[in-house]
Amino acid sequence: MMPTSLLLYLAEVSFGTLVFALLYQLVFARLPTFRWNRWYLLVSLAASFALPLLVGFASRMAPTTGSASSGPLPALPLQWTLAATSTSPLLDTPDYLHSLGWVVLAVYAAGVCYQVWRTSRSLRQLHTLVTSHDSIRLPTGRLVQLPTQTLPAFSFGPFIFLSSLHKSLSETERQLLLRHEQVHVRQHHTLDLLGYEVAGWLLWFNPAVRYLGRQVRQVHEYLADATVAQLPGIGIRHYGNLLLKLVAQQPPFHLTHTFSSSILTQRILMLTTSVPTRWQKLRFLLVVPVAAMAWAVTSYAGSPLPPTSPSTATASSSPTTAQTGPTIRRITWRGNKVVSSARLTQALGLATGSAYDSTALSQRLNYRPDGVDVTSLYMDQGYLFFSIEPSVVPQPNGTVDLVFTISEGKTARLGKITLQDTRTPAVSTAPLLAQLPLRTGDLFSRKKLLESQKLLATANASAPTAVHVNPIPVIQPGGAATVNIEFVLQPK
Repeated sequence: MMPTSLLLYLAEVSFGTLVFALLYQLVFARLPTFRWNRWYLLVSLAASFALPLLVGFASRMAPTTGSASSGPLPALPLQWTLAATSTSPLLDTPDYLHSLGWVVLAVYAAGVCYQVWRTSRSLRQLHTLVTSHDSIRLPTGRLVQLPTQTLPAFSFGPFIFLSSLHKSLSETERQLLLRHEQVHVRQHHTLDLLGYEVAGWLLWFNPAVRYLGRQVRQVHEYLADATVAQLPGIGIRHYGNLLLKLVAQQPPFHLTHTFSSSILTQRILMLTTSVPTRWQKLRFLLVVPVAAMAWAVTSYAGSPLPPTSPSTATASSSPTTAQTGPTIRRITWRGNKVVSSARLTQALGLATGSAYDSTALSQRLNYRPDGVDVTSLYMDQGYLFFSIEPSVVPQPNGTVDLVFTISEGKTARLGKITLQDTRTPAVSTAPLLAQLPLRTGDLFSRKKLLESQKLLATANASAPTAVHVNPIPVIQPGGAATVNIEFVLQPK
């Protein structure tokens, strides 16, 4: 179900951010490798969101070896295509848990809306400052001079804001202040902050994101401090005195960079830290095993439970009576437009009053050698990206409701069809391709694809598993989709 899937994804992303935040605090936070730290903070955030998605992608790409009793064409090389439908056993979700999921999702959505409102308010305030005051174009950025004396120096995007408060500084100190803010502009630090701001919308409940956001601001200050302190004629002591002079000022908006902040001691300490050594940089190799561990944990958390039916062969021979289980009270289809609910139920092979068997049901949804399954109804009509999310809702009287949520997607047409012969000696491939029921421009059909696999195997006196099929989807501009088909003849 959608709430469960989304909440599980958010939990996996939160786990990733916690792992990366812990590694940063323990290993990298005190290193003078400022550029490396910045990239770590950005890449780790992106990885936290991407790793759970890669788990699902990998599960779709992984081939599955069928048993001999499954028929002559278990579609082993095509499993990534077949995985567009859910191959996992159904999760039993009581009604009250289903309702609780929607309640939690509503609370989460309210938190997201609040965070978006906070960001919008800050952006509006910044926009007002820019439009209501004159700005001066500089070699790097634009200087906005504010009349109020209560605002510190800060920057956002290409704009650098100074107030009349800074007129008390000497010309040298004011130039240092300006140079500091220009480093933020030149290195596009605002983009980093906006990325973490969006992450904060989605993970507003996760303290690790707020910690990482503070760290990326801190690294930005280290980078600007180090750049300005290295200017000719500017020493660390002179620059440190300027930091002390402006220490009491606080940032006006949470989206901006401010010259003075509460991390003064740490900034001065980093100014006096020696150049990073090669050994310190080598510590970043720890990211690889940590990311692998996070990926493995999210993969385990997101993987389905093993099927509970005793025998696939038994279930296949008699899908509705071979297993004694709860009785099906109701079957509901959602999201289907191309195929009617009656036809889907017919392909499912179950009806009200039938016995529920998770393994037989999975076969009826995904693949049967005789082609009588729900996936065939869609994939034989070109719906390559079709997917189905099943759920089982137990009822108080011991029966179950089956709910199937379908995403039909767009149709895909066949692109290039090629045949590669890796055997020795190789044969001419053109006559073999001419025998296949596949033509460029036709709608994708899993039935014809499996038939072509069988024809190639028969023509070369080999098992179907010796003919590998590599479908390669291509999304065209405008959203149209084609799929190139590559057949590979393997040695016997």
